[in-house]
Amino acid sequence: MTLALGVATASAVSTHEFKFMEFVAKHNKEYKTVEEFNMRFENYRQMDFEIEKINHPDAGNTHTAAHNKFSDYTREEYRAMLGLKGMTPPAKSNNVHEADEEFVPNGQTVNWVTKGNVWGVKDQGGCGSCWSFSTTGALQSAWSIKTGNAPPSLSEQQLVDCSHSYGNDGCMGGWYFYAWNYLAVNVS
Repeated sequence: MTLALGVATASAVSTHEFKFMEFVAKHNKEYKTVEEFNMRFENYRQMDFEIEKINHPDAGNTHTAAHNKFSDYTREEYRAMLGLKGMTPPAKSNNVHEADEEFVPNGQTVNWVTKGNVWGVKDQGGCGSCWSFSTTGALQSAWSIKTGNAPPSLSEQQLVDCSHSYGNDGCMGGWYFYAWNYLAVNVS
């Protein structure tokens, strides 16, 4: 943070510089050199422009965007975090039920978020457990939609810790199919 303040106070602080310093403080960012600081600031500034375009009233988007702890990453750094970690996808199971296309009448949509049937965004941190979050999110929402009650809070950590014998590999990756098989046998 000291480096950030030293660089920023050398001249008048722009709005982007001020927002970036707030971002650095909020996410406890540390940059080792002035060059790294400048590169991270440029990444943040570019992301800020993209967010402003998405959130512009004339953009016609049905969602809004905001900064998060990845806003100073390069595209390559961000991409390196995404995707599967070498796990082969399971063969399609005969037990998986495809949704009926007639569930929602043609031309109608339902926003399950505004109806309160979906939890907010969760952060898996550095653990490759997106599969457990997709499992709990789908089950929480399905239960909430079926019962009309608020979605229950299910434990992603239980799936990460306990579903290894069903084919998942904890923080090293997994599949929601395998998690569903674990839950079908072990949770009542």
